Amino acid sequence: MSSGTFDVLAYSADAHGSHRADLTGLGEPLSHALLTQLRYLRRCLSGTTSWLGLVLVTPTHKNARITAFLSSWAYERLWMADAIDALTGGIPAPSAAHAGIRGLRDRFAPLGEALVANVHGTALSAVHMAERAVDGVFVDALLAQATEQAGAAVAADLDRLRAVLTRQQAFFTEAAGELLTASARARRLAQRRLTARAWPIGAEDDPGGTASALAELVAGDPGWARAADDRIDAIPGLAGLRIAERSAGNPGRPVLRTTLRPVAALGRLVASVIRRKG
Repeated sequence: MSSGTFDVLAYSADAHGSHRADLTGLGEPLSHALLTQLRYLRRCLSGTTSWLGLVLVTPTHKNARITAFLSSWAYERLWMADAIDALTGGIPAPSAAHAGIRGLRDRFAPLGEALVANVHGTALSAVHMAERAVDGVFVDALLAQATEQAGAAVAADLDRLRAVLTRQQAFFTEAAGELLTASARARRLAQRRLTARAWPIGAEDDPGGTASALAELVAGDPGWARAADDRIDAIPGLAGLRIAERSAGNPGRPVLRTTLRPVAALGRLVASVIRRKG
């Protein structure tokens, strides 16, 4: 039983749907830099389905509280992406490079995640919550910068989206902290998994767009990565990973990358399965 204070029932009853009726910046001219940043943000917000596809094959989906939250969260993310689509004129964002490869990978990724779940069990739930807490720090930084670059009307619209994100972050941060505090195994797994991927989530599918987006963040605020890492450090078990700083220095690539890391990870997975069957 969770001891969290976040009221999931109240959140689900008050999930925010379409923002279009409230948008005041529709039709406002946007600079090229802002338009590019918003389109990148839309891609970040639109990647929900692929991530949920991984969660559904793990014990995380058996956690009623988390599952109830994620249902409303996915609904809100859909409409957040739609709002940005409206503000950018409804012009589709350019597809990321290697989209075909990504589609193929998304089809088979749940199989790999199911194998990982077979080994790590509920510890993987801590990773999933931590992933979203960290990803939200990046998305919030991107939204904050876009708000500063936009005119008053568009900025007001983006502020409302940030408010929706802030409420989502309250759950992910609380849930990640609770699960990571309760399990040393979950903390070790989270550290490995979070440093083995690129940020924000989906960055590896669009390294060029990620490099541009993070470069804009650095140009606008050289201290953004340090501030982002301070927020991540506050989550139990994640201190010192320097995820934002390392991502800014090598955008679209895993935080910590070695050529033998995938081989070592596979070796640990096989060894764990053998121990379980032994």
